[in-house]
Amino acid sequence: MKPTLISFVIIIVVATISRAQQFSGKIDNIFDKELQIISTNDFINYQRDTVRVDEAGFFKTSLKMESGGFITLKGKGFSIDDIYILPNSDLQIFANSQDIYGTRYYKGGESFINNYYAKIQKSVSLKQNAFGNNTYKLPEEQFIKAIDSYFLVRDSLKKEYFGNLASHNAQLIDFLLIDSIDMAYFKGYVALSYLHNAKDKIAFYHSYVKPLEKNITDSRFIKAQKFRYFWNSLIDYKLSEIRSTTADKMAQSALLYYKYIPHLINENLFGVIKKISARSYIEDITAFYVTSTAPEDAIDVALEVLYSYVNDTSYVNKQRLKVDILRKLRNNNKIGKQFKDFSAVDSTGRVYSLADLKNKTLYIDLWASWCGPCIGEFKYIDRVLTGVENPDKFMYVTISLDENKEAWKKALKKHSPPGLHLWLAGGFKSSITEYYNIKAIPHYLLIDSAGKLKQFAAPRPSLNEDLIKMINKM
Repeated sequence: MKPTLISFVIIIVVATISRAQQFSGKIDNIFDKELQIISTNDFINYQRDTVRVDEAGFFKTSLKMESGGFITLKGKGFSIDDIYILPNSDLQIFANSQDIYGTRYYKGGESFINNYYAKIQKSVSLKQNAFGNNTYKLPEEQFIKAIDSYFLVRDSLKKEYFGNLASHNAQLIDFLLIDSIDMAYFKGYVALSYLHNAKDKIAFYHSYVKPLEKNITDSRFIKAQKFRYFWNSLIDYKLSEIRSTTADKMAQSALLYYKYIPHLINENLFGVIKKISARSYIEDITAFYVTSTAPEDAIDVALEVLYSYVNDTSYVNKQRLKVDILRKLRNNNKIGKQFKDFSAVDSTGRVYSLADLKNKTLYIDLWASWCGPCIGEFKYIDRVLTGVENPDKFMYVTISLDENKEAWKKALKKHSPPGLHLWLAGGFKSSITEYYNIKAIPHYLLIDSAGKLKQFAAPRPSLNEDLIKMINKM
């Protein structure tokens, strides 16, 4: 099999003088009056700036990037991460938040480049050749053909849009190189995602992934987002290979993550990309420090190794202080502790607290109307309920973290899961989520009849056999 997924060209680029960038625009029908703009100078440290939008939808800010690259614009319900901006730039974006990708366009600055991204996202031919979950189920030959078709169409759109302009513009040459790197490593990411379905995993890996594993320190590669993301995907894949040869037990899987992630990063990554990946895993581990089922000492050892890869005293000290706080919060979710009381309402407005639900084993499902995986688990709950040996002593309780109460009611009516359904004011800033530092859903808890915590990270309904055993044992 010959590799057809990978090709990029190295081009020498004229350096640009570093100056501040102006970024402004108008977002119509914006729900939240605050936008976040995420930028970086070294692709290790990210700057998050918050800017207010006025009543007419206008905003304006000045960035402090020392060189050009991509920035991300985030608002309530949308995130645009492919905005390209250069030093001494004055770029404006215009869009309607109800259809941010279908309506966005740019003026000033690098508008020519950014309008290219806006255009290809609306391209009919690209949509016709787009790939999704079903593509990964195709036989290997059909999969390669489908992926090649997508990238060939995208490449033809780029050539048609930019024509021969690149030969006269050093900054445009720089962008086109970064875009080519992006696509090459995006293909590599796609190949990694398909590897488990390949007929011959070793041959497929060496054809479509291995050629990308190069020790590259060129700053133009580091600017390419997909280049940076590829390496984490590579580490995740290698970890999945280790897991596939280990007994499939939840506790072991959690321990494997902390045991092997630092080792895999050290073995497979290099230079600045090693620092970038280490920081991303530090952020991930820290975010789930409280909710992880792995032993505390295993998590702390992994973090210390990752800190050494980053080699940034200021950053590491801040992370250690953060973990010290999280370690105290982690104590809240220890098995046998009394579960924190709460005040939640059902769809009729009746108020419930933990006291109202005592004398029953509780399986609490934290979810929201916008969470697809949460809703996807509803279809498995009937199987769980059927397997419970003493249904009179058991209760399935869903607690919505929707900020919008009406959105919760609408989703409840649409999906009609069984059990008792409550809405907790405050969403992720509610008493329960803040006390237990719950940052992601779906999240499941098992509470015994005395109101004490028995499982902080209980299995999902789709893991019904493990869950039923836990419930019946209680």
